[in-house]
Amino acid sequence: MALAESYVAGPTTPAVREMTFGDLLRKAAEEAPDRLALIAGVPDPALRRQWTYAQLFQEAQRTARALLARFKPESASRSGLKTSRNGSCSSSAPASRA
Repeated sequence: MALAESYVAGPTTPAVREMTFGDLLRKAAEEAPDRLALIAGVPDPALRRQWTYAQLFQEAQRTARALLARFKPESASRSGLKTSRNGSCSSSAPASRA
């Protein structure tokens, strides 16, 4: 679903990409699986956990599956969780209530 109208005027370049955060994370995990993606921002450097793109994608998939298993499909769709035919999970912003 592409957005046809915007409520905020912003720059027109670069063009807006038609992909979810999950799509972007999947692409990064495929292209650079061993590259450092995230470091936990805690004061003690010894306690800073690190994730590669592959690890971060795997954790995101595991978390999405756990949420889907915990909640009924009707609840999952309202919360913005979606699954694809291959079993991967993604999220989208829930619709605002009027």
